[in-house]
Amino acid sequence: MKYKIFLMLFPILTIIASTVPCEGQNKLVKSLSKLMEQRKIYGWDFEEKISLLDGEGIKNEIVAIAKEWNTLTHDLLHWFDKRNELTESTVKVIDKIDNREILYYRNNEISDIFNRRKALDKELDSFPLRKDEIRNRQIIVECALERHPSLQNFISSESRDNLSKEIQNYKNIIISIKSGNGPSILYYENIEKEFDKKVNLLARTTLQN
Repeated sequence: MKYKIFLMLFPILTIIASTVPCEGQNKLVKSLSKLMEQRKIYGWDFEEKISLLDGEGIKNEIVAIAKEWNTLTHDLLHWFDKRNELTESTVKVIDKIDNREILYYRNNEISDIFNRRKALDKELDSFPLRKDEIRNRQIIVECALERHPSLQNFISSESRDNLSKEIQNYKNIIISIKSGNGPSILYYENIEKEFDKKVNLLARTTLQN
């Protein structure tokens, strides 16, 4: 279930300016600014940050945002690599339980599985927050460009193309996962359920004895 929630919290993004009219952007900025003030999530003041972006600043911000998308994409792929390794380890422990190589539920290998799962769940929870922070930075940049068109002169086509490429790379990963061509979320969940069932049965058997 956690992985399904994860996918819902990761909407596919495109460059804000190409999808949201300026008027809509202004309303969105005000709405997000109010939300941030109320919840104090990032402590961002949207209006102030928009006003502070000059030519050099907006050029650097475009590059920085592209780099953040790249890092997020890399970290997401690395998370799935670690999740695959954990799943393989989990299957091995399940086999050991079935073959009675593990007879007691308080076992180092079982504890290791639970600890690794907990660490990966914590990392998974951080991805939506990181995505939202990047999204907020994009909104600020696009609104600044809309208000001050002359700032466009400071942004090279290479920087814009690179930003679009990094967003597309991220988008492709999410599409791959949702289409079933990438890592199987259902497979992870089924293995976890099987492992929990085996460990619970082992615990009950141990306590009865």
